[in-house]
Amino acid sequence: KHSSILILVRHGRSILNEHKRLQPWTPEGDILSPSGRIQAQLLARILRFLDFNTIYTSDFLRVEETAKLIVQHQKTQRGLQLRTDIALRDFNFGKLVGLSVRPNHNEMAVQFPQIHELYENDTAQFYAPDGDRLSEFSSRASTRLEEIADANIGKVIGIATHDFWIRSVLYSSWQRPLSEFLSMRIRNASISIVEYQKGSHAFHVLVANDVNH
Repeated sequence: KHSSILILVRHGRSILNEHKRLQPWTPEGDILSPSGRIQAQLLARILRFLDFNTIYTSDFLRVEETAKLIVQHQKTQRGLQLRTDIALRDFNFGKLVGLSVRPNHNEMAVQFPQIHELYENDTAQFYAPDGDRLSEFSSRASTRLEEIADANIGKVIGIATHDFWIRSVLYSSWQRPLSEFLSMRIRNASISIVEYQKGSHAFHVLVANDVNH
């Protein structure tokens, strides 16, 4: 075989997701909410018959908990191991961490008006003070996805990670510009499936942002 299948899943809803606050960039930061745990269990149930070879996971608690539920529900691979990969970590929001981004209570817009303006109107140039720059983050995510795909030709690989990470690699696969980054949001406990062709180094998006489960 000259291709690999990558199953990209976003973690279940976290406590800060429910409050629409930007997440801390620490492994011990945010955890799944009770409803997020149910989402992750439903996700795990729909994936239980997939014959994963490996599952890579971000080391952030909300993602690890989601990934562990997927492993626990597996019917075919009882000995499946998780591989923690810090390259799957979330976008680092730096000084923006903890701020509300609710439409009617947007603390980023109030406290960092110029950054908020970039985010809304020049997204390709968006960066978080003391954190990540979107263009660099997106490039790193795409590079890491290709490394994982290349190392696992002929296999089915799970990748448990975050909204911005999955969005970055889907946009790269579609060759869509970062200026359109806000036109899609990766839903909690969603499934996206990408096929990688080794010869052409091309990614084909088979499923994006599916939450039918």
